[in-house]
Amino acid sequence: MNNIEEILHNYQLDKCNYIELPFQLRSFDMQNNYIFFFDLLNQRKLNSSVESNYDGFNKMFTGSEKEFIYLPRIEVPSGLPEIYKYFIPHLSIETSKGFQLSNLANEMLIAPVNNRFGSPTYSDIYKQILESLDYSGDITSGYLFFVGRVFYVVSYDEVDLTNNKKNPLYLIQDYFLDFDDGVFESRHKVNSLQKEKFKKSLQENLNEESSDKVNEIRQKLKELKNSGQILFALPILKDILNEYSSEIDTSSLSDIEITKNNKILLPEFDNMEIKLSHLTKTVYILFCNYPKGINIKQLEEYKNELREIYLSISNQIDYDAMMASINDLVSSESKAIYTHISRIKSTFFGVMDAPYAQNYIITSDGFGEDIKYISILRPIEDKLDVMDFL
Repeated sequence: MNNIEEILHNYQLDKCNYIELPFQLRSFDMQNNYIFFFDLLNQRKLNSSVESNYDGFNKMFTGSEKEFIYLPRIEVPSGLPEIYKYFIPHLSIETSKGFQLSNLANEMLIAPVNNRFGSPTYSDIYKQILESLDYSGDITSGYLFFVGRVFYVVSYDEVDLTNNKKNPLYLIQDYFLDFDDGVFESRHKVNSLQKEKFKKSLQENLNEESSDKVNEIRQKLKELKNSGQILFALPILKDILNEYSSEIDTSSLSDIEITKNNKILLPEFDNMEIKLSHLTKTVYILFCNYPKGINIKQLEEYKNELREIYLSISNQIDYDAMMASINDLVSSESKAIYTHISRIKSTFFGVMDAPYAQNYIITSDGFGEDIKYISILRPIEDKLDVMDFL
């Protein structure tokens, strides 16, 4: 079978490598099944043609697992702050409140209906999307599509339409309908590997509440991608990261702050508070006090310290009940410590994505190891590279 360059040899065609996103945006990586129409020149006749043929274009690629994207038919996404705050916890609440795509949405809404395609709004958005892909070619209208991790930009403009030049979309369709299934299998294998990495990073099951929250957020992100709405969001996310780069330390993560009233805060994550039950918080604060780690088989040695922390946190007035909880926690016959470690893990994975959460949970060098520690607090010489899976 001919390659795509041979098939589209009668058209101006640019071939570009898809540059991997910064790790903070890795989860927002756009799907490579998009075939995306763009027009930087606001060519009314060309846009009207795409609009009138949209349903047919959209059905053309069903058999090839590709999806035709035409932005005027896509709803501007809302409710994004919750999603990107989970995946990019560095960003402040003030930033998240401002990130509503309100300006773009307002521009679209105020554009006169009878001048929908003459409005500069979509032209500006197309430009932002191409810039977010680091496209520097001179094609101003046509189609963008992916073959693996390479994307192509093929020119098709109003002059071509007027001269009845065949729409390259039909040639692209033929190419993908005949395309070797191995490419799609490969993509699915990559997605499968990513899912397995995520599952492995959890090591143990999250509690039901945290698991449901993680699944809900990931489902929202999946819907954002599947619908093509990610094309609206990605350029702005990249702009926000660039704008706040001086405030976001991308080379390291925040330490942990324990306040006088025993709140657990992450200063660089907009002072995010990690809320735990009193005894679980007691366990976490104890580990914060020992950056090199604690042998959980020797918790009895920390009994007095656990008691003092617990007394300062708990509002219980039954001292005997509190001491019974501490005694159970440090007992070599009890598995209570594992319950609290699991709750801590569930809490962190419930409020931030795995690459961040992994640094704040109580973990060990290997599954079942007795020495447990909090990675972000561990001295440099003792640290494992917890970002290897990125």
